[in-house]
Amino acid sequence: MIGSDLSRSNYSKKEISKCKQGSPVIIASATKQHLEDIKLCLKMQSSEIYVEKGFASIQEYEIAKVLAKDVPIFILSQYRYSGIFEFLKNYSGITKFDQIDYIWDIEKGEISEWAYHIISLNNFLKEKCDRMIVNDQGTYRIDENSDFVIKKSEKRNLCIYIQSDSHNLKISLGKNNILEISEGADTRKIEFQNEDCLFKQLREIFVFKNNKVIERL
Repeated sequence: MIGSDLSRSNYSKKEISKCKQGSPVIIASATKQHLEDIKLCLKMQSSEIYVEKGFASIQEYEIAKVLAKDVPIFILSQYRYSGIFEFLKNYSGITKFDQIDYIWDIEKGEISEWAYHIISLNNFLKEKCDRMIVNDQGTYRIDENSDFVIKKSEKRNLCIYIQSDSHNLKISLGKNNILEISEGADTRKIEFQNEDCLFKQLREIFVFKNNKVIERL
């Protein structure tokens, strides 16, 4: 592990040359530091680079892509690995999303660090690659039929409301991840209790060598 806090790290960033060359790397520093850390990883000839929550600006995404050349860079987003989204991707009863509304209450941390996940999930559901930087509380439009509200609260919870061509859905992401599917008067609930999406993400990437779910820069 490389970092500024040597109580938790094996090497400081100044000792990057001592680290193993050609290995995959996860960048989990502050978002504003990610572009500089990409440059360090390229010095290590990393086989692939995984960046937590992307970059601090749209321009930095483009710079990183140019710098990386043939080195694959992926943007980590653990909520994509919830069983809820795996179910939706394989559910033949839904063929079109007419409207998606995201409402995220967050209890701590910077707005920008959490807003990224909403954009990532919208991209995943719609198979898109939109980029958007959000730094303040408020209401925002992602595209022609996706909107979100993000605000500070006493408890963290993300609710997603989806209107499809045949169903209404509600997704709640928190300690337990819950999907409610309504078709006419009938509603069914699918719940994933204490789902560890971060563990599932890392397992898929490093154990099963599967990068199909993750976002490629």
